Amino acid sequence: MFGVVNNLFFSVVVFRVKRMRTVTNHYLVQLAVTDILYILFAAGERILRFTMSPIVSDKGSEGLIFGCIIIPFFRSLGYFASLFFITLVTLEMFLAICKPIKHMVLNSRGLTLKLTRGVWGSASFFAGLLITSYCILEHYCVIWPAAETYQHLPTIAASCEPVSQWANEAHNIIQSAPFYIGLVVNITLYLCIMRSLTKKTIAPQERRPQVHARARTRVARMLAINCLVSFGLLAPFEIFSLVTAFKTQYGLDYRTIQLILQILRALGYLNSAINPLVFYAVHPSYRRAFFETLA
Repeated sequence: MFGVVNNLFFSVVVFRVKRMRTVTNHYLVQLAVTDILYILFAAGERILRFTMSPIVSDKGSEGLIFGCIIIPFFRSLGYFASLFFITLVTLEMFLAICKPIKHMVLNSRGLTLKLTRGVWGSASFFAGLLITSYCILEHYCVIWPAAETYQHLPTIAASCEPVSQWANEAHNIIQSAPFYIGLVVNITLYLCIMRSLTKKTIAPQERRPQVHARARTRVARMLAINCLVSFGLLAPFEIFSLVTAFKTQYGLDYRTIQLILQILRALGYLNSAINPLVFYAVHPSYRRAFFETLA
């Protein structure tokens, strides 16, 4: 609930405060939308399942279409779109600081909308690739111990299964690839940005170069911190997923692996919930807009 309200209010801030309607903030609003999607269909789905069945992995009450296709698709869509919009924000800042003339030429509403549609389309493509790894609803019987403690539990449950073993093995690799590619691209671009800022490269056509330079430095610092927080919170889950995809589990039993995954997923949920807080904490302009909207 905190994450959904936080991201919704950030969108309201950008809409209500006119000076906040920039290309960068357009992408950050899109990022807020992806975070809401991920929270609702990742964390929200687990809360829903907890209330509907006492068996952790039981998808029977959700059904094939909703539980095995719609929920996983939109969960993956939110995750991939979040990675892509973070990278797009970094690219936009790179052009603004390192290639100011090209940035002026490319900085148009039409291109911004095309890039936005391109990100959602690419995220949908990757999310669609993962459908084969959980699109079959398989029912199974559960035999509980004879003790009275277990007598109230259901004897039939269901889980979403892959179409074949290869789809299951490919799932973690397909999910992790955009993360690692995005990580490399963002690090490379921010190194170029920081090097350009160190050299104090300023476009000659700017009337107030020092003011523009300070403003861009603040925005670049804010986005760099947000990128660091996002990839830092997502990295443990992606690393662990890739390790387990190659069957390297270091002798851990099933229960320990599930506990680790729950903790690492929680970090991903936290990332989606706190992005706007990073903006408010680092950049004074975003704080002022926040309090203006509250007033």
